[in-house]
Amino acid sequence: MAATRCLVLALAVLTVRAFREADDSPRSVQSLIQDLLPSQPPYKMKDAMDELAKRPGAVEEAAYPITMLLAANNQEVSGKAFQTLQQAKISPPSNAIKAIGRKFYSKYTYERNDVMRALTKFKNPQPAAEEIVRGLADGDKEIESNARSLLSKIEAPESAVRYLAKGLYDEHLFVRIQCAKALDVLGKAARPALPEITFALMDPDDKVSDAAKRSIEVLQGSDASSVARIARELSTNKAGYIRLRAITSLALLGEAARPHLHEITSSLVDGDEKVRMEAQYLIKKLGSVADSAIKGKIAKDLYSDASWVRLRAIQALSFLKKDSRPALQEITRALADSDESVRTEAKYLITKVHQDIDKQELRRITKLLISNSFYQKVIGAKVLLGLPSQWIAGLTMKELNGKDASVAEYSLEIVRTYPNY
Repeated sequence: MAATRCLVLALAVLTVRAFREADDSPRSVQSLIQDLLPSQPPYKMKDAMDELAKRPGAVEEAAYPITMLLAANNQEVSGKAFQTLQQAKISPPSNAIKAIGRKFYSKYTYERNDVMRALTKFKNPQPAAEEIVRGLADGDKEIESNARSLLSKIEAPESAVRYLAKGLYDEHLFVRIQCAKALDVLGKAARPALPEITFALMDPDDKVSDAAKRSIEVLQGSDASSVARIARELSTNKAGYIRLRAITSLALLGEAARPHLHEITSSLVDGDEKVRMEAQYLIKKLGSVADSAIKGKIAKDLYSDASWVRLRAIQALSFLKKDSRPALQEITRALADSDESVRTEAKYLITKVHQDIDKQELRRITKLLISNSFYQKVIGAKVLLGLPSQWIAGLTMKELNGKDASVAEYSLEIVRTYPNY
């Protein structure tokens, strides 16, 4: 009986020793890697990294999970992970960097911050370049600051630049501002977004349009198709503030706006005074005008029933001075306009600027001398008497009413007869 008890006791001692020896035996690398999972408490993660650092080649084997811990929300854990990799002189695997980057799409700011802080610790964060570029427009100042600091280490992917470019059309102002500023920060790397940047000059918010302007200056160019869109807005949009944005944008673009001289010149008679002033500024800057617009839109406005439209047109032609010559016929016609202000501007252009007159329209004015309207007669007479004498020296009334008198003499007689008109 005593012998049996001794045997049982001996077996128990041996069992306890066996368990103790098993607990004291080194854990496998795979077992330690299990302690690096996000579900584990921070102390286990740190203990596991300490143990891995003591074993040759173990840190390299566990490089992926250790790298992932760089984005841990616990700063002690992330710091320990960085220290472990650095001491072992292990370069983080690219797939781990990419995996960290994917965490940036979290809706939680603190998680995106953890990701961007982790990426700043890599010498080559290119695998997460997409997320870094997107981080420029995050809205969180720390994230944007870290993203900017990483730009020198990466090449901006075109897909990320296109993502920011799409944001320039967003209905929310905050998004447009963030994307415009991000593209501005990218500098020359923003070239794939040039069409959207060019059209962003039209944005009603100055923060967006100013950032777009800076980007265009850096890129030293603009997108021709977007410039054409702006020009179309100038000529077709009914909203004055949009037309003003369009002409202001074209003025900022300078030479790039030259292909749209027709729309610019036509804007000299725009219904908005600010648009007209910007058009004048741009025409002076470019040093040329479109004859098609002078003969088209502007000249046609001189036939309008509204006197204010005709006055606006003749004032535009006065601004153009000698460049208004394609509309010489209409200017001559305006000499006999019912509005005195129009007549005054027309006389200035005919006698001072062009020093020439359209002969066909001069004959029409001469026919006013035999009009049934006293008012028309007086206007015609005053116009003719105000012209250089050599222009009407050879004109007689013979063909008009059979009288043997010169047009000048007959005009003078009319003025004297109706002094109050």
